[in-house]
Amino acid sequence: MRFLDVEETRAHINVDNAQGSLFFPGTARIDPALLTEGLARVLKNQGVRICEDTSAGHIGKGQVSTNRGPVSGDTIFVCLEGYSDTVTGDLPGLEGRQVIPVFSSMIATEPLSADAWDAIGWEGRECLGDTAHTFIYAQRTEDDRIALGGRGAPYAFGSGLPGDGRVPAEVVELLRTRLSSLFPDLEVEVAHAWRGALGVTRDWCAGIFFDADQRIGVARGYAGHGVTATHLAAKTLLDRASGQSTPLTALPWNDHYSGQWEPEPIRWLGIRSMYRIFNIADEWERVTGAKRTSLLARFGSRLAGLHE
Repeated sequence: MRFLDVEETRAHINVDNAQGSLFFPGTARIDPALLTEGLARVLKNQGVRICEDTSAGHIGKGQVSTNRGPVSGDTIFVCLEGYSDTVTGDLPGLEGRQVIPVFSSMIATEPLSADAWDAIGWEGRECLGDTAHTFIYAQRTEDDRIALGGRGAPYAFGSGLPGDGRVPAEVVELLRTRLSSLFPDLEVEVAHAWRGALGVTRDWCAGIFFDADQRIGVARGYAGHGVTATHLAAKTLLDRASGQSTPLTALPWNDHYSGQWEPEPIRWLGIRSMYRIFNIADEWERVTGAKRTSLLARFGSRLAGLHE
């Protein structure tokens, strides 16, 4: 990790009004859809049967009920993430209101011209994020678009799910505005937008669980870090199921209890209030040039369960 000053930061990516940055040279970027397709292809070649368009209902010892009939197995791993709220059963780590679905939305621009990239830089195609409380994350894609994501409209009442992945127009505009704030001289047109559900626990920490009697394992609560965390979680679940003690089974996310989310409508009001507070705190810190986290943002973090 390296600290970069203003000039060094803008030499990498010419972000407007940058105050400095942290640079992680070892960061890599991947296409999660291509990763999933590749994993599926390898598994099918090994004889694994993958049943898409299948929803799980009740999960119990040795059996999962689905909309396409029952599935039996000696060991069952529940890895549904933000969709785990829809299943029933005595499942370790999913009792009560431990996980809710929070939406993450993304936009992608049309491919930018060579002149635009000359002005922006970004020749190293680094991953980009900010330290705002309502943070964004972005990258320069292989076909020279900018893909940018953020939370906007993060939660639906009653843990509702996002359906077909369409993004509300106001969220698209919010993300487009955030992109324009990074590159105000750039004329951007949004070509694509999509969203999906993340599994979030009350303390925003992931957890790995395994009930040896039922032989049911659960991995949940990645809170947006699942592309990297799922690989480690899978290896940890396999070690837990084997009954052996390994460095992975000693990691602190094993059997980590995150607490319960509040019942509705307190949950909906609380999450909306949290994001509203973070929006106000971001604007206050920007206008005042604050060098430290504002008291308002600290209050929002406490409300969210993020103890700084």
